Parts: sequence; C-alpha cells; structure tokens
Amino acid sequence: MLIKLLRLFVLFILIAACDWQAHVYAWDEESRAIIEVYDVDIDRDGGQLTASYHDPSGWDQLVRRYNNAEALAQDLPQILAQAPSSAKTRLFFGNNISGEILSAIQGSGSTVCEGDTCTSRQPLVVGHYYISARYDGGGYVSGCISRNTPHVNAILRDTNVGGSAGLLFDLHVAMWRDSHGNTCLGMYESARRAINWCPPCTSVPRRMSESASAVRDGIRDGLMRMNIPLLTATTLATIMAGMIIVLAPAGV
Repeated sequence: MLIKLLRLFVLFILIAACDWQAHVYAWDEESRAIIEVYDVDIDRDGGQLTASYHDPSGWDQLVRRYNNAEALAQDLPQILAQAPSSAKTRLFFGNNISGEILSAIQGSGSTVCEGDTCTSRQPLVVGHYYISARYDGGGYVSGCISRNTPHVNAILRDTNVGGSAGLLFDLHVAMWRDSHGNTCLGMYESARRAINWCPPCTSVPRRMSESASAVRDGIRDGLMRMNIPLLTATTLATIMAGMIIVLAPAGV
C-alpha cells in the first residue's frame, strides 16, 4: 500500500512538473510584471535563416531552418500559432537580418473578432518595442481622412519610456469610397502627427492588401523622421503593415 502511495505521489510530481514546463515566464516592461511569454528568435546561421522558440509542451528549444526568407515567412504564422493563449508573443530579430529579409516576413497571425471589432490574438514585442493592432468598424479619424470610416488602429510603444512619452505611434489606416465611387486610402498618426498621408483617390477598385508596400513605406518613413534607425524602422514597419493587412477588410 505504501509503495502504491509513493508511486502516486511521484506521478503527481511528474504531472505537475510537466505542466510547469509548458510555460515560460519573463519580466515584461509594458506591464512591469513577470508574465508568461512565447519568444521567437529570427536569426542567420551561415547560409540559412533560423527560427528558434520554446516547445510549449516542454523546455526544449526548437530550431527550424530555412533556405530563403519566403520559406520562413510562410512558416512563421504556424510558429506563432503554437503560443499558449495566455502568453504574450515576443518576436526578436538578430543583428545580421537584412532589410530585404525583414520585408519578406509579414507580422501576420490569427485574430479574434467580436462584432465589428477585431484584435490581433496576441501583441508582439520586438526588442523594447510593443506592437498591437485592432479593427474599428466605423469610428472617426482625423487628419486628411477626416471621416467616420472602418479602419485599422495600430499602436507602437517604446517600453523603455514610461507614460504617454512611450507612445510612439497611434496609427489609423483606412480605405473608403468617395462620393464619386472612387477608392481612397489614407494614413493618419494621431500621437505625434508623424504621418498624415492621403494620396489621390482612384477609379480603379483596390484592396488593402494591394497597398501593403505603400503602408509599410509610410510607416517606415514616419519612424525615421523620429530618428529611429533604418533597420529598426524597417523591421517595425514590416510587422505593423502585416498586422494591418491581416485585420483590414478585403476591400471597400
């Protein structure tokens, strides 16, 4: 009987240990607390790209290897989807990752929608920058957009800076039709007025996904006007543009 009880006790300890191993915790500057995280490290090893992350079922550090950026970009959403639902996803890039590679990695992932509001399933942390995005089904946007219209609101914070000073971008990206039926695209950044861009409307129907490069470049240029280095600005802009395209409606 005693032996059976000891076996049950050992089994209980092993189960508890396995459950603990399924979680990774780290200090989070945004919430100023220790939270559950899911870290993905993108780097280069010789002629290959690598994606390293912890297996959610244990402490094992898994490494996937890719021959080109396109293969990595295609696999990345599957890696991000493995994150525990309670964890914050943090995406890190090695110093030897070029802008060309970053431009191929779109920060897409699964989303959650409730009514006409969608949010990315998990925010992303890139270095000390925090990125989140949500879909607004018809709120008012100022600047050159100046109307009530469905749009995507993307937030960028510097977690090294506290309070309102840490809010770098409060970006609104919208696509709508004018009174003549033309398709219009606009971007307005309301925190620091870093972007206020609305090119001429066009009679050719467009989708938000067809404007991905323009959105990415606009964000990158706005960040560089705030003295953020080119590589960092390109990384952040690529991820933010990817999140915006994922959340935006297919067309207008």
